[in-house]
Amino acid sequence: FVDNYIEWCPTNTIYNEFELCDATCADPDSFVNTSCKGSPSCVCPGGFLMNGDNCIRIEDCGCYIESETNGVRGVVLNEGGVCVSPFRNTKCSCTDNHLSCDDSYQCDPNADCEERNGLLQCYCPPGYSGVGTQCRPTDCNALYNNGVRTSGVYEIKPTIWSNSPFEVYCNMSDGGGWT
Repeated sequence: FVDNYIEWCPTNTIYNEFELCDATCADPDSFVNTSCKGSPSCVCPGGFLMNGDNCIRIEDCGCYIESETNGVRGVVLNEGGVCVSPFRNTKCSCTDNHLSCDDSYQCDPNADCEERNGLLQCYCPPGYSGVGTQCRPTDCNALYNNGVRTSGVYEIKPTIWSNSPFEVYCNMSDGGGWT
């Protein structure tokens, strides 16, 4: 910029000599925001929105999570992305730039809410099998390693077992975890 003169604009931007506000992925409908430029500047052309410092195609924006009731706020979820709220009771997904949330999603008490392969959701820890909403110990040793010290009947689901979980007696004495 030299005396309000622009020699070139970065990729995916165009020159505009009037005051203009860039719509963003986070706020695509607003043209009254903090990205207003009061002098000639490079802005996003039609079909593009600001995402950070770059203009990207609208269809690449994904979905914006703004509702505080979902437990997450101000998150842009990429297309195909999944996000579980920190409160672990809402799972949102972005498909065709449309956000859908399931408020009945519940992580199992034994599950960890973490990101794996770009997906933030509930996962069963080592020694447990399941999809994160329901984690079953794979054997008595997994129970013992998770702090269970009382011998008794417990429900397990071995890793290679494709049928329903079943009950076994676990002996937790002498180092524990014996079936």
